[in-house]
Amino acid sequence: MLHALSGNAHGEASTLDTYGLALHRTGDAGAAVDAYRAALSLMPAVGDRHLESTILEHLGDACESSGDLLQARSARHQALLILDTFHMDKADRLRSRLRRSAVD
Repeated sequence: MLHALSGNAHGEASTLDTYGLALHRTGDAGAAVDAYRAALSLMPAVGDRHLESTILEHLGDACESSGDLLQARSARHQALLILDTFHMDKADRLRSRLRRSAVD
């Protein structure tokens, strides 16, 4: 990727997130999970907590699609912890999704 070659970690993470969305929407949830995890590995260098929460939420969706409900819930919970620091309305929406998808 050009972003990786140029040292643009933010661009690379964002591109991996978009790539993960495309993979997930075309039915390859497993590859999407890999793309999201690769994007998350860049987060310490990026420092964009909002992007991180978005990737985590997308990871949760892909994990759910692949049948890994515990990982889905974990990713969404991590996203929620980040969103709560911003006091965003998005946190309330994600909190509601977590309640509806409770794994007991």
